[in-house]
Order: sequence, then structure tokens, then C-alpha cells
Amino acid sequence: MSSRQYRHFLSGNELHVTITAPPNNSTVTDAAFKYTWITDSLGTQVSFRLRIYTNTFQTVLLHDSGIIYSAGQTYQVPVGALDNPDGLSLGTYFTVIDVIDNLGASGNGTLFKLIRGWSSATSLVALSIVAMGDCGQTGGQQTLPGLQLRWTQPTPGASEAFIKYAIYRREPLPSATYPNLTPWTHIQDIASIATTTWTDYEVRSGVTYQYRVFYVASVGIETRISDAVTNAGQVKWDWLWLHQQEDPTNQVCFFSFSADEDMEQDIDFKQAWGRQSPTARIGDTETRRWRVTGEPLVKRKRWDELVALISAQRTEDALVVARFGRARVLAYCQVISPTRNIGQKGYAPAIQLVEVNHTVGV
Repeated sequence: MSSRQYRHFLSGNELHVTITAPPNNSTVTDAAFKYTWITDSLGTQVSFRLRIYTNTFQTVLLHDSGIIYSAGQTYQVPVGALDNPDGLSLGTYFTVIDVIDNLGASGNGTLFKLIRGWSSATSLVALSIVAMGDCGQTGGQQTLPGLQLRWTQPTPGASEAFIKYAIYRREPLPSATYPNLTPWTHIQDIASIATTTWTDYEVRSGVTYQYRVFYVASVGIETRISDAVTNAGQVKWDWLWLHQQEDPTNQVCFFSFSADEDMEQDIDFKQAWGRQSPTARIGDTETRRWRVTGEPLVKRKRWDELVALISAQRTEDALVVARFGRARVLAYCQVISPTRNIGQKGYAPAIQLVEVNHTVGV
């Protein structure tokens, strides 16, 4: 289930946001910094959205915080979010914060200028990406498909203390005006310097993803980051894979090439006084559901794996990732109503999936 963050009708009240730290037009020397601000909201519940651009025209978006619910009115910028490897001439950033409160008032602040002044840490050497998983249609033991990132462990420089590796990802969506400038998403942090591999299982079949990895270290009280190492890769498969989002080892390969998909929208019909026909109200919520029938199976193993995955929804509050191979669809969902038609020598399983709201990122 997904929800769009906007309102159809807003009041005429205009709010204003003032960024208090770091100071406007200042040079920031720490790569791990945060914004703080104040607003003249009249309501008690306020949400914000912070966006950072590379120019005053606000045409090249570098970072989008998404919706922020912060009583303290602060936002920690992810380390590496402002280091774009697309050949942009970076060094100055322009920030704007939008606000809306529970009384319907909305507004934003004036464009805020920030100058990059933090030093670089030890550089990583290279990043390679390997397609993982035996994703064939017949024969063999199918294993969960994913993209494995591999890099070389760096030697920390003088006075550097390792903090983490920060991993970012994006789907390249180039355009004629701004080729390859799709914003990056911070998807993983790794706290051990000796861990130099990580596998991304939340990818779609046949879609190319770009990745970048930063080495993050501290020198005294300052945080520094390396130049990013960047690479791209994709993996393809045919079947439907279901796995636990926090624990991909809890998985099942569902042998099916097709599914019935329904999309439900939040629509109400009200009979307003004085109108002959009812008035339709279309809400912000859309829900997708799938009904999937699997190929006939003989061994019970697949059914037991499916039952274990469904049980984790109850015992571990697990979120299920559904990845349709040929349809190239990825959805975060819950599995409901598993059934199987048992015959003399086997059974045909079937499931229903309901999409739930989930935001990708650290």
C-alpha cells in the first residue's frame, strides 16, 4: 500500500521556514552534518521535506529527504549523499525546506546556500558487481538472485579511524536534458572494515542498477569520506521469488510465470445536497493485490518453505519481498490465503499477496 504525500485542498495560510544551522552561505568542514530550522506553524503536527540542489534554478536535484516528522526540526544528511559521481562541478549546494501543518497551512523557506569544505578520506580502489543465483527454469537447485558488490579493503590513512562503508544505489533513468542524474538512495551501511562484499536482493529482474560505495572515517572530531567507486549490473530470472526482507535466507521460489493483479483505489461517492448525481472523492491510497497459481509440485519442501515465510510475518513481524521475474515487478507485501490443491501424486499451490507501504533506504 502506498500513499502520496500531498493534499488536494490547502488553506490560504502561508508558513515560513528559517534554517538556523549551519549558517547561510557558510563552509561546512564535517561530512556528517545536520540541518536545524524553525517555523511559524500554527498547528501542533508538522511535516517537512528537505531538498538539496546543485543550482539556484532547482533543476538538478542532488538529495531528497522525503517526508520528515521531526518535533526537534532537525535532519541528518546521510554521509555521501552530496558527493555525486556524475561529473558535476560540486562545491556549492542550495537547500529548500517545505512545510505543512495539521491545520492545512503550507509554505517553504528561502533558498539556502552551503559551501562544501570537508576533506577526502582514503580512496577505495575498485567496485565490481556479480550477478548471483541459479535462476534457470528447469533443473538444478534454484538460489535467490541478487547483485553482489565486491571491493578491496583500504588501508586507513594517517590519523583516520574507520567508521563504515556507505552504499548507495539508483536505477539509471537518463533524459536528453539531464542524462544519468537520477537521485541516489542510501541503502546500506557496513560497520566492519574487513567486510568487503554485500549482496543486494531487492532488485528487479532485467533492470540495470548503479551502485557506489564510500569509505567513511573520522579524523579527530571531523568525518571524512572517500571518493566513490561506482559500477552497474543486472540479473535476470523467470520465476516468482518470495523472501523475508530482513533475512533473505527465509525464501521460497514459487514456480509461476503469470499472476492476476488488481489495483484498488480509495474512491467514495457522496450524495451532496442539491445535486442530482453523487460526487466522487478520490483519495491518495492505492493498493495492489496479486493472485498467483504455481506449477504442480511433487515434493513438500516448497510448501514448507512457504509456510515458514508466512509464519515469520506473525512471529517476527516480517516484511515479504515479492519479485516477479518475467514481469520485472518488485513489491513489499504480506502473503495471505495460501492454498494448495492436493492430488494423487502432488499438489498445485496458490497464494494471494497484498502490497504494503515501505520506504527503501537506511
